[in-house]
Amino acid sequence: MHLSATDNSTGQTTLVRKGGETTTLKASDGVTVEAGDMIKIETPGGGGYGPADGAH
Repeated sequence: MHLSATDNSTGQTTLVRKGGETTTLKASDGVTVEAGDMIKIETPGGGGYGPADGAH
């Protein structure tokens, strides 16, 4: 898991089955989920406007 974003970071989507099995999904994958399954979506970061130090 990435804790901070960098230039050109990508996200990741993971299917977590009720029993704990995980599958990393591609952007165009389709899956059937069942009760108790979870889809975990990790995004690369928030971004923002201007310098990180707050100076404008």
